[in-house]
Amino acid sequence: MIGRRAFLSLAAGAAVSLARPALAESDPPPSDGLPLGNGPPFPVAEWRDFAEHFPRQVARRQRPMVIEGGSWRALVAAIRRAPRLPYAPELLRWEIRRDRGACAVRSLTVRAFLADEGFPLEALAPCAVWNGDVLHMVLCVVGVDRDGKPADYVIDSIGNVLAPWRVFPYRFEARYHSGLAWQRCG
Repeated sequence: MIGRRAFLSLAAGAAVSLARPALAESDPPPSDGLPLGNGPPFPVAEWRDFAEHFPRQVARRQRPMVIEGGSWRALVAAIRRAPRLPYAPELLRWEIRRDRGACAVRSLTVRAFLADEGFPLEALAPCAVWNGDVLHMVLCVVGVDRDGKPADYVIDSIGNVLAPWRVFPYRFEARYHSGLAWQRCG
């Protein structure tokens, strides 16, 4: 598992530390799209259980959001306002009962909060990643830049960082697609 200090030094320059408000004024750092596998989306039993408990959190389809200066600053500001504890107490009870890790609670908390703040749920996709030998969950903001090119970013609870997906030292395994389906990463 990578330590907080090592992670933050790795991501320096390409990441926005959500603890430093001055960085919110900048445009988003350049990014590209997270490559997805060629196989069809597949169901995940744990997501099915989550969807049964939280049907409002299920996206009918995936739709990227345009990420440019104004939407980037709004996203950073909203993430800074996101509660550190689960946004909905029932989410914490579900996570504890299912023995999930803190990263899943944080990612799903931020996702619910951002959706309530007006960000499109269809563009906020939980992602399963390998962090050394530990399965970890991050939140992928599925986006496009001003020119319509894919530009995906990740919100990670380990370093409280928002950055292009490539700066993270993870192996991306799967990303939420829509409904009950997830898609393998390429």
